[in-house]
Amino acid sequence: MLSRRHFLTSLVTVAAAQAVSPTISFAEQKRRIPWRNWSGSQQCFPEYRKAPATIAELQEIITSSTGVIRPVGSGHSFSALVPTDDTLVSLSRMTGIVDHNPDKLQATIQGGTRLGDIGQPLEDIGQALTIMPDIDQQSLAGCLA
Repeated sequence: MLSRRHFLTSLVTVAAAQAVSPTISFAEQKRRIPWRNWSGSQQCFPEYRKAPATIAELQEIITSSTGVIRPVGSGHSFSALVPTDDTLVSLSRMTGIVDHNPDKLQATIQGGTRLGDIGQPLEDIGQALTIMPDIDQQSLAGCLA
């Protein structure tokens, strides 16, 4: 179990190490838009930011990009899942219910859909999530990952 003291000590250590030895020059950081998770414990300065609206666009990004491609959701994770200086891909434009089967009580929902945005559309088709977290801004794909 991670104690609060251990977490804060680790956070300060990482922040100090980044301040002393940044991986990207200050001038380069100013040209790129920084990405940070909600707590600020993870950050990066991606060269490219992409937000496909279709599967075909997503496939094009994946096949044409060079370097590291990282998906990003709401930035709720504490772990270093997202940071990259290459390509950051957001599924925020790939949202909503794609299909549903009322007989099986199943729905296909796009990965960029925020948990807080899916309750009413599911209710409208006679379905629902059995439990919701207190913080509902995470994307569905992020929760599953």
